[in-house]
Amino acid sequence: MKQIRCEREREVAASLRTGLWTPELGSHLHSCTICAETAAISKFLLAHADALKQATGPAPAGLVWRRAQMQKQEIALKRALRPLLFMRALGFACAAFVAIWLLHSSWSFSDAGFAFHLSPIPIREMLAGTGITLFLIAAGAWFLRDSGKQANSTATFT
Repeated sequence: MKQIRCEREREVAASLRTGLWTPELGSHLHSCTICAETAAISKFLLAHADALKQATGPAPAGLVWRRAQMQKQEIALKRALRPLLFMRALGFACAAFVAIWLLHSSWSFSDAGFAFHLSPIPIREMLAGTGITLFLIAAGAWFLRDSGKQANSTATFT
């Protein structure tokens, strides 16, 4: 019956990984075909592992620097767009409010259902609309000014 395992096979594999060979283990390697095959396979696997380690090693410093700069630019862009998005949302809200307000003041209920009539807008409603518009403009300007201060205080010059 053929022997398929050797008791020193693990010792040969460990010696290949560490590089520590004893003369006794070297003579055993030359006389035992199982250990010689284990050594050949282990050398191949270790070489393949080294190649993979070099391919997936740490990124070069330039690549890390570029990624950090791109991330910094993305954060700055998001910070710069925040007030513009706020003002756009505020503008849509103001337009929706004005549209609802105009529809409410122009439509009236009658016995025949809804009737649309164009009547001069009373002074009180005009002043209310103007006041709301001025308030929204002031709120938007305050937000833009405040976010501009924050952006200037956190800016770093490179």
